[in-house]
Amino acid sequence: MRGVLFGVATYFSWGVLPLYFHLLDDVPPLAILAHRVLWCLVFLVVWLAFRGELRSCCRRAADPGLLRWLIPSGLLIGTNWYLFVFAVSEHRVTEVALAYYISPLLSALWGLLFLREHLARLQLFSLLLAALGVAYLALNTGGVPWMALAIALSFSTYSFLRKRAGVESILGLWVETLVLSVPAVFLAVGYTPAEANWGLLALSGPLTGIPLLCFGVAARHLRLVTLGLLQYISPTLQFLVAVAAFEEPFGKDHAVAFTCIWGAVALYAVGSRERRQSA
Repeated sequence: MRGVLFGVATYFSWGVLPLYFHLLDDVPPLAILAHRVLWCLVFLVVWLAFRGELRSCCRRAADPGLLRWLIPSGLLIGTNWYLFVFAVSEHRVTEVALAYYISPLLSALWGLLFLREHLARLQLFSLLLAALGVAYLALNTGGVPWMALAIALSFSTYSFLRKRAGVESILGLWVETLVLSVPAVFLAVGYTPAEANWGLLALSGPLTGIPLLCFGVAARHLRLVTLGLLQYISPTLQFLVAVAAFEEPFGKDHAVAFTCIWGAVALYAVGSRERRQSA
């Protein structure tokens, strides 16, 4: 139950995050990204110092074996954070939701292509059904949903690199924020408007760090299948926020595409269960 509570808290916070970024509409996305990195770094310094782990993390951050994975993963998560904020500022949260429905399916594809992981027949069909949904949306709305695909691709590739790095989430985030901190300083100075709400900007640090700490607890107490199912809380809430709170358009073409994606997610979950039972 503890793992479930922490897992729900993690994905709920990520699901309603667009509401927070909407409060920063007057701040350029690049400035929000910069402050998110810098205030997250401050949060991590305080947290690691409190736990007596700051010196150890600083020492491990210089490990070349880790840096070869965490430098590119840091650049990818920075890109993902920017695209997320940019999509919210452009009132395209529906695409954010679509991205995080697609992302686990792309992660499965990377596992198939690069890690030689076996997929059940239903899981393979789920990938095709998701691709069909995206293709339908592209053909009927006059263009490919590039924003959704870019967010999904950046996050799924980031997840792949983090899996290869094989480090705990707190150390990985520490190194990634260090990687991004130098350009973040210049972006914060160059793009932060004088009238920005500094209290809201500073809040981005704990809003980034706390859910990841909760995720670490959930990951230690839950089976991967349970954690995998809980992750769909986030895009579901993002979808509800987009349609109900931000009144973004959602027509027949979106309904068909999302139905394909939801069906793909369900098939993937069933395929995962059958694969475990036969193992």
